[in-house]
This record gives sequence, C-alpha cells and structure tokens, in this order.
Amino acid sequence: MSKNSLGTKKNLTVSGQSYEIFDISQVAGAADLPFSLKVLLENLLRTEDGANITAEQIKASLHGIHRLNQILKFNLLLLV
Repeated sequence: MSKNSLGTKKNLTVSGQSYEIFDISQVAGAADLPFSLKVLLENLLRTEDGANITAEQIKASLHGIHRLNQILKFNLLLLV
C-alpha cells in the first residue's frame, strides 16, 4: 500500500470494476519523460512505503531521471 505522499493515487472504474492507479501526470516534469522512465516513476509511486521508498527518494530519483534524460538527448544529438 502506497503512502501516496505526492497525491498521485486515483481510482479508475472500467465496466463496473474499480482499479487503483498512480497518475504520474500529477508529478511535475513527468510528461517529458520517455515511456520507459515513466514506468519507473509509476513503480516508485506505487511502492512508496515510507521506509524502503520515501517521498524524498522519489523526488531525488525524479531529479536523477531528468538528468539522465538530458544526457541521453545530448548524446543522441552528438550522433546525428
């Protein structure tokens, strides 16, 4: 069960069935990430328990993910 410190937990109802999702669009900068890094971010949000994964770690990871994304874009530009 996630602590939901960043307020991303939502309920999605499909055909009468309710599902718990973590909406990464609520996280600043998530829209600019490649799909694979969005999956990583959603996993961190879903498994936040306050002990093994904290909100601070998620925020730090997001900063690292953005930095990695910038490096990858720069390296791709060098290849062109």
